[in-house]
Amino acid sequence: MVSDDQTLRFGGRIQTDFHWSTTQGGEWLIRRARMLATGYAFPHFRYMLSARFDRGEAELDQAFVESRHLPYVRVRAGQFKEPFSQSRLLSSLQLDLMERPMVVNALTPTSDIGLMAFGDVLGGSLEYAVGVFNGRPFNQPENNRAKDVVGRLVARPFAHRKAAASHLYVAISGASGLRNDSLDLVSFETHRGTAFYPHASVLQHDGRLTRLGADLEWLWSRYTLRAEWLRGQWSDVRHTQTNGQLEVAGFYITAGLMLTDDEKPRTTLLYPQHEFHPMQGEWGAWEVVLRYEQMTITNPLAERFTARDPYRTSAWTAGLNGYLTEHIKWSLVSQWATWTAQEHSVLTRIQVAF
Repeated sequence: MVSDDQTLRFGGRIQTDFHWSTTQGGEWLIRRARMLATGYAFPHFRYMLSARFDRGEAELDQAFVESRHLPYVRVRAGQFKEPFSQSRLLSSLQLDLMERPMVVNALTPTSDIGLMAFGDVLGGSLEYAVGVFNGRPFNQPENNRAKDVVGRLVARPFAHRKAAASHLYVAISGASGLRNDSLDLVSFETHRGTAFYPHASVLQHDGRLTRLGADLEWLWSRYTLRAEWLRGQWSDVRHTQTNGQLEVAGFYITAGLMLTDDEKPRTTLLYPQHEFHPMQGEWGAWEVVLRYEQMTITNPLAERFTARDPYRTSAWTAGLNGYLTEHIKWSLVSQWATWTAQEHSVLTRIQVAF
């Protein structure tokens, strides 16, 4: 979608879903509807502007300008994703199981406004990114004078080997900033949107939020392996006149296998070797995926709401992906989530990217 000349390119995505669960029944929804324009204003200045239409009204999604004069240091300014969490930085078009893990949704914003420097060194075996952001939720104005500092470092330790290990990436992320918000803005929900920590709405945070993360990614031949650990700590969480500290920590492990003779790329969409043409005996590319995830919420104020502390939720998710053409993908996902209650959900999606 980006050319090396000054040509303006347009693109977009539509994701039409059906969600069903034992707790909420079923519904059709437009999960994502996005349009974007991108290109180069001058040979080394890239820009992108995207809008979303899946919340009942048009909203700004991402808008930034980027200097690409040097490969080892690029600068981006505007609204875009923070350099935190492998799963959050992955495009929604490339998600293994339709939705991101619960701990990722709880600890990473969709987009934020700020300034970031990033690049790669050592022949591409080391990538870095560091930025300063408002620290506010998606499309929300700033409400304090402090800023979030966010950084990420990605290493490819076996980059110069020819074996499968050369496809291994490991990374660490960190972020710190001040907040003055209700914890109701934090997502504590299953894939189906069921709240598993209902006490967030009565907690107010007026202090520092510190986030840490570590992850690995390995895509080779027909195999995919992703794993990530994240931790967030809210200081000075308040309920009425009582203060405390809330901590969220969790991890996930995802494994995938291509059933067809196709390889899954790391940063671009998968284009099947044979597009879906049943009358010609061609069925596209197919993949099975399995993920286990767990998240723990530790809150010293928990005795005001429940005797259970820490508050733990876990989920198994299995999925089937069909890459029918270079633009169309079909997915089917089933999740079994457990906390103080249980939920079984089934989700399916037809995705069009253009």
